[in-house]
Amino acid sequence: MLAIIPARGGSKRFPNKNISVFNGKRLIDRAIEQAIDSKLFTDIVFTSDDQRAINFARQYDIDIDERPASLATDDTRIVEVVKFLLSQDRYQHHQEVALLFLTSPLRTSSLNARPTFSRSP
Repeated sequence: MLAIIPARGGSKRFPNKNISVFNGKRLIDRAIEQAIDSKLFTDIVFTSDDQRAINFARQYDIDIDERPASLATDDTRIVEVVKFLLSQDRYQHHQEVALLFLTSPLRTSSLNARPTFSRSP
């Protein structure tokens, strides 16, 4: 299974979103570490046009895809990015793909983890 961690730069509503800190850890680190810790993926690829985010991702033993500008616009759909990655020889053998968005930091790396909620009396 292939994990794709997309992180387009240039957010207008939340500048530097990709490298922002949530609960003591950068969003980029959280997503990459969750993918690695899950042990579900044969390959993990971080794709971005944001050079600062790419530099942070380089500290991990994962694939880095420096996304072309044509796939990093406000109008680019994530399906276009996935198709682009899957068209590359090194990813064509994958039958399953998971997208791990940086903006979903509450996910866990455990298959057994279940969120718990309590109801106020």
